Amino acid sequence: MSRLTSLLTTAVFAGALTAVGPLRPAMAEMGLTIPQSERFEHEEVITKLTTLAQRPAPVGPAAQQALDVVRPHLQHDDEVVLPPLTLLPLIAEGKVSPSMKWALPMIDRVKAEQAENIKIHEEITARLIKLYSAADDAGDEQAARIAREIASDLLHDDEVTEPTVLLLGEYLRTKLAS
Repeated sequence: MSRLTSLLTTAVFAGALTAVGPLRPAMAEMGLTIPQSERFEHEEVITKLTTLAQRPAPVGPAAQQALDVVRPHLQHDDEVVLPPLTLLPLIAEGKVSPSMKWALPMIDRVKAEQAENIKIHEEITARLIKLYSAADDAGDEQAARIAREIASDLLHDDEVTEPTVLLLGEYLRTKLAS
């Protein structure tokens, strides 16, 4: 990366963070966004899989098959799983208010859909394994690395993100009831 590109990238991210920073508590109170780190990660996953899907066989078709299940899954996460996490900075500051109740139906839905979500994650994992295998067969180290990275992100969802959302729901119910 050139020095100019690096400086421009830093300026864009700094500007975005400065602009979002003061708005974050208000946006979180209204449930209007998802954590920016998650938004960037999801965009990156879609971009990488889309790029890989344009490669010749066997990598391209395997990437497209993965993309076909990853895209709707990430959209679901953006709409249901991740919005409650915007409350975490406020809760970490000890701020809990009745206006946060908007998150409880989403959290209940996450809990109700756990079994279905596990099946979706298994399907995504199976397709990522196929992508990894296709990349390995083709000697495409970059595609293999991307398949592993996306699989790791998926494990993070199972091991950290979704349990955090469920724990957040329990915490909110306890605090709002008192």
